[in-house]
Amino acid sequence: MKRFLLITFIVLAAQFVGARAAHAIACSLSVTPTSGPSGTQAKIVWQVIGSGAVYGEVDFGNGDGEIAGGDGTVSRTVYTTYTGGPGTVFDLSLYGEDELRSCIRPTGSNRITFRINGTPPPGNAVCSNGQDDDNDGYTDYPNDCGCSSPDDTTEGNAGQCNNISYSDITIETSPVQSLKWGLYCPPGPYTCNGRQGTGDATPTQMNALCQNGVCAGAGEYSIHSGWGGPNPNPGYDCVGSTDFRPWTRWTEPIYLSLDCAPIPNSPPPTGTNDALCTGHTIPTTMTVGQTVPASVTFQNTGTSTWTQLTPANYDVSLWPWPPTAPSLLPQTSDLSMASVAPGQSMTIPLSITAPAAPGSYAGQYRLLEQNVGWFGSACGSATITVAPAPTLSVSLTATPNTGTAPVNSTLQATPGGTATGTINYSFWWNCANTTTSIAVASAACGALPAPTPGACAGNANGYKCDAVNTVPRSTTQHAYAAGTYTPKVIVERSTAPSAEARSTVTVAGVPPPVAAGVQMTAPNYCGGTAPRQAVSWTYTPGAGAQSAYRVQIAAGPAFNFATPIYDSLKISSTGTTHPTDPLSYNATFRARVMVWDATDTPSAWSGSSATATTPPGPYPSITFTVDPTPPFADQDALFTDTTDYGAFTPTTREWNFGDGTITSESPGTGIIAHLYADPAGITATLRVSTSGMNPGDSCAASQGFQVNKGIPSYKEVRP
Repeated sequence: MKRFLLITFIVLAAQFVGARAAHAIACSLSVTPTSGPSGTQAKIVWQVIGSGAVYGEVDFGNGDGEIAGGDGTVSRTVYTTYTGGPGTVFDLSLYGEDELRSCIRPTGSNRITFRINGTPPPGNAVCSNGQDDDNDGYTDYPNDCGCSSPDDTTEGNAGQCNNISYSDITIETSPVQSLKWGLYCPPGPYTCNGRQGTGDATPTQMNALCQNGVCAGAGEYSIHSGWGGPNPNPGYDCVGSTDFRPWTRWTEPIYLSLDCAPIPNSPPPTGTNDALCTGHTIPTTMTVGQTVPASVTFQNTGTSTWTQLTPANYDVSLWPWPPTAPSLLPQTSDLSMASVAPGQSMTIPLSITAPAAPGSYAGQYRLLEQNVGWFGSACGSATITVAPAPTLSVSLTATPNTGTAPVNSTLQATPGGTATGTINYSFWWNCANTTTSIAVASAACGALPAPTPGACAGNANGYKCDAVNTVPRSTTQHAYAAGTYTPKVIVERSTAPSAEARSTVTVAGVPPPVAAGVQMTAPNYCGGTAPRQAVSWTYTPGAGAQSAYRVQIAAGPAFNFATPIYDSLKISSTGTTHPTDPLSYNATFRARVMVWDATDTPSAWSGSSATATTPPGPYPSITFTVDPTPPFADQDALFTDTTDYGAFTPTTREWNFGDGTITSESPGTGIIAHLYADPAGITATLRVSTSGMNPGDSCAASQGFQVNKGIPSYKEVRP
């Protein structure tokens, strides 16, 4: 591979080292041209600009590359040769870094490539055949100065012409604050010309280095740049070795490109090519589109040493044989060894891809010396039978596929088609992507586990089985919450294109809980009890049992629940009855209720209860007297109702005298006499119902006393 001398130096004076501006690093990489026939030599230009020590590494994509470093900037121009079969693509890449950052080219999904777009070079166009035909160490146009164009039929038609590569010239720097170049040339004479371009020395300056056409041989020369320094001369200043000019600042690179020519072309080495196929792994049957690894092994039975393109005079490659017969997709390969001497053997690895149409194809490979001819025996099967690709389809069902959350569903995939062998199943619980690529689906819908062959495993994203024989194949159950889901499966089997299927699972949400049948129930207000109300309701479940409730009371006649007179706020409880705080007398009220289920989902407010009315005032506290106290047997005792009824009017009085006698008055006078027959311990009770009480309410009071023996009576008897 020819390389121009394109050396970059950047010298930074000590006083320039200090605080840097905002840090950034940039990488650039290009290849020219971007396509051509096998053997094309392409120009690679790359650069890394950063801060402090800079480092760059380039991969040319063809097994070649380079590494370089510098201070602040690395800028390089090099050449490389691309060989291969038509359609072969070489990817180039650049990695750069400095003290703080790194950069790469290309970035994202972009690619920087060189593509082989031709067939094997014609034998007469030696200046584009990828070989050093005149054995001078340089290959093809424009690197060999004996080539006037890529179509030139000889590399030695420029007369006294040759090149000096950078490997023939030594360059060194000294001292630190200037640039001292030691230029050492092999014996002349030479015609020296500077290549034009930014930063390149002019032809005059280059001829001065070569002492007007004759290279000086060993010698030292200093080259200074006027960029950013005290040197008043623009461009380059070529001076003697004793003229070292100090620099206070150096911010730009120096480029030196030297192209010198004289000695005649050397004749290529002589020898004969011959090869014997000693083994191969080329298959005899394939399926459409199938790619398989293979190899061919050749023994060098000729007298020439086989070599790669650089630096020898010929390039031995492997090509399909016969080239005119229907064959597998073109597959070419350079030698797998740097050189193969007579008697040695070489194995060349291949990756063979079958065509898209079934049929019989030539499956042999043979060695070719580029632009010279085929040689040796062919290697591989005479024909390869390409069969139609197996087919693969799949259907997917979810059981059940509807219901109220949570729905525990099982996915079942049923493969079809002509493909045979073990199957890989990749299920996703929810993936609407239509791809048949596992990688794409995993990126879009989540990665699946990696079970061992013959086993299955699941995770939160789905379920996967590798190398199983089960048809159909079901997953474990998966719980779906409320929503609409798209389960997906991709199946892989044999060499058939993978297949996919999707289904739908629709899950209704759990209905919220309901509070209904709200009632307000008043307690008995006897004894001065404040007018409370007990609010009750029935609970219809949502997701599980009731976990909390809230009760509001609104007063009539408006019954405005926006401004309730009572609000219990949220109370954690499974109960369905709630006692309110005391309410107002002689007023009307209605209640409503909200409940929460086990998932803390609230209901809507219930409808309001029927109207409840509180009494006009406190219930009367019943009192009565007994005269005499205690009463006597066989003597009337007078019972008197002494209750202060306030806002109430008695409607019924019920006297229970404690001896089995009960007397009712409606309402009566509240004064009644009763005769106890025998002495005894007695508990007498007065129960009174009044207008204004809640229906069914009554109040009572009791007294306990001892009925004494009756007072003796005296009968006067005559003596």
